[in-house]
Amino acid sequence: MGVVSAITPFNFPLNLVAHKVGPALAVGNTLVLKPASTTPLTAIVLGEILEEAGYPPGSSTSSSGRGNGGEWLTVDPRISKISFTGSPPVGSRSSARRD
Repeated sequence: MGVVSAITPFNFPLNLVAHKVGPALAVGNTLVLKPASTTPLTAIVLGEILEEAGYPPGSSTSSSGRGNGGEWLTVDPRISKISFTGSPPVGSRSSARRD
């Protein structure tokens, strides 16, 4: 597919991140992950573990921060696919911008 953006909520940070990272990387995509601003460390540590396990540096990256920092992951034309788990209002708003 190319570049996949994955946006995850605060609850179950390792489980939800793994459900997005695993499939994306298993089939050869590059991944940009935006974990919830309240739980970024899980995603950062998972990225370190992946690199230590032999995944090429840069095949997975995390972006964290408060506010609408992840909004660009839904509108950037270089993003091939979006995997979003979160509230319906945020998902609907992001989906409308992509169309």
